[in-house]
Amino acid sequence: MIITDYKTEYHLDYPDYYPGASAIHTDYDEVIVGIGSSEAEAFDDAMEQLASTHDITNLDTITDPDAMTIEIDGDENGDSYPYIYCELYYSMVEGPERDEDIPTWCLCYVINDDPSGLTDEEIAMVDHYFQGVQHVEPIGGTFFSWHPAFGLAGECQDCLITYIKSED
Repeated sequence: MIITDYKTEYHLDYPDYYPGASAIHTDYDEVIVGIGSSEAEAFDDAMEQLASTHDITNLDTITDPDAMTIEIDGDENGDSYPYIYCELYYSMVEGPERDEDIPTWCLCYVINDDPSGLTDEEIAMVDHYFQGVQHVEPIGGTFFSWHPAFGLAGECQDCLITYIKSED
């Protein structure tokens, strides 16, 4: 999935009273909520959450010179603080997809970013093949293939590859 549009809204509230957020009845597909003691911290938290599940490299970085700066004090016991919540609403589109036979020896690296057990040459081969790839999802069982997407014949897994949509 590729993020195409987003907007932010900020709220100041105590955690016990924050009502949450929903993208229902908006022009956006989903919403992620970040929390922090400043707008910048709340926005960074929301972007970290978004980056953990989506490619955000095509998004501009938001810097707001007029971001509110609030001195947050606790109550008389010092244990109840209001927080700033950043509701990050966003829209997505699917990139082009293709079904591929991917060698099983590289899936731990491709899906979990764990290159243990792979040589530098294998890592370079995998990195070269997956340039421009948004997401890899195994969709079938393992099988032997004489013609995998790359590398030598061997055990493969059927995977759905989502490519980053080109601007052409």
